[in-house]
Amino acid sequence: MRMILNSVQNGPLVLPTIVEEDGATRTKRYEELSVAEKLQADCDLKATNIILQGVATPIFSQGDDLISYLNKEMDFLIAIASSRFPSTNNQIRTSSNLRNQATIQDDRVTVQQV
Repeated sequence: MRMILNSVQNGPLVLPTIVEEDGATRTKRYEELSVAEKLQADCDLKATNIILQGVATPIFSQGDDLISYLNKEMDFLIAIASSRFPSTNNQIRTSSNLRNQATIQDDRVTVQQV
């Protein structure tokens, strides 16, 4: 459980890379990871599943900063996606959408463009 929490707090394992004989660099496959790296990758996967399933939600108490927790979870999911699925030139897109930030005050949700 500590390693799962560590994944969320400190980000996922950055998969090591291998330089091939032809000079190309690629990410190590799961079966090429060390035992410790496999354990951390497994905990990253468990943390991702917990966040996606919303299992962590009932542990919040009154007064907790839910937006902060959600932002941390989203940062973790973004880090997972970025580390596991790196961008290539044909995947880079520029969006004209503005980013929204939600705040909760007095049981009301306010959405602001940031």
